[in-house]
Amino acid sequence: MINRCRGSAAILLNRARLVALLLLLCGVATAQNRSVAITFDDLPGMGGLACRGDAVLDVNNRLLAQLVANEVPSIGFVNEGRGCPQLVEDVLNLWMDAGMELGNHTATHPDINDLTVADYLKDIVDGEKITRRLIQERGMGSLRYFRHPFLHTGDSAEKKSAVEAFLRERGYTIAPVTIDNDEWLFARAYARALAGDASPETLRRIETTYVEWLDSVVAHFETWSVEVVGYEIAQVLLLHANEINAATFGDIAALFVRRGYRFITLEEALRDPGYAQPDPYVGEWGISWLHRWARGKGLEVQWEPDAPEWIADFGN
Repeated sequence: MINRCRGSAAILLNRARLVALLLLLCGVATAQNRSVAITFDDLPGMGGLACRGDAVLDVNNRLLAQLVANEVPSIGFVNEGRGCPQLVEDVLNLWMDAGMELGNHTATHPDINDLTVADYLKDIVDGEKITRRLIQERGMGSLRYFRHPFLHTGDSAEKKSAVEAFLRERGYTIAPVTIDNDEWLFARAYARALAGDASPETLRRIETTYVEWLDSVVAHFETWSVEVVGYEIAQVLLLHANEINAATFGDIAALFVRRGYRFITLEEALRDPGYAQPDPYVGEWGISWLHRWARGKGLEVQWEPDAPEWIADFGN
C-alpha cells in the first residue's frame, strides 16, 4: 500500500513538474512575442531647450544615434509652428536621413478642448506643409499618421466625430498610444537640473529613476492589456524628443529587450487586431487607448504608476 502511494505521489509530482514547465515555456513564449512601436512627439524638440539651435540639433542627433544603434524604427510627430519653427526642416531631414517616419502633430500643439472644430482643422492643415513637402521630395511615401496633442481627441461626440471624418478624408490614421506615462515630469526635472548646473550625481539619479519607473509603467500595461484585450497587444509607447531621452534611450531600449520585446514600426503595430476596436472615449482627458477600451467595456481603469513625488517637485 505504501509503495502504491509512493508511486501515485511520484506520478503526481511528475505531472506537476510538467505543468510547471509548460507554464514556464508559455510565459517565455509570451515574453518573446512582445512587440512595441516607439513614437516621439513634439519635433523639432522640447524640454527646456529654449529654441537654442545647437541644443535642439544635438538632442535630435543623440536620440537618433541611439535609435539607429539599437535598430529601433520610429516615427516623430511634428509641430511645424511651435517652439523652433526655423529648425523644423533641419530636424526633419535628420530624422529622414536616419530612416525614420514622420507624422502630423498639428502646427502649434493646441488643445482641441479649447478650440472650435474649424480652428482645430486649420491647425492640422497648417502643421503638414513642410513635412508633406519633404516626404514627397524624397519619395518616401505619404504623410499618413496624425496624433492629437495631449492625446485629447474631443470633449464632445460631435467635435470628435467631425475631426475623425476630416482626418479620414485627408488620408490620416490617428496614431494611438497604449503605454502612456508621466515622462514630461522627468523631462521638466532634468531640464531644470541641467539649467541649474546640477552635479553629475543628481543627473544620473534622475536618469536612473526615470528608466526604473518606465520599467514599472511597461509592466503595468502588459498586465492591463491582458485584462482589457485578452492578450498582450502590440504596444505603442509615447515619448518626446527631449534631453532626458537623448541621455537615456540606450537604457530604455535595453529594458524592452530585457522584457522580451522586439521593436516594430507603428504600421506593424496597428496590424494587431486589437486596434480594430473603436475608440469609445469622449471627454477632456488624454489617456491610453487601453484605458479608453476599458471604459467602453465598463471596466474600472487601472492607472499606470505615478512619477515619484521628488521628481514632480524637483526645482519648485
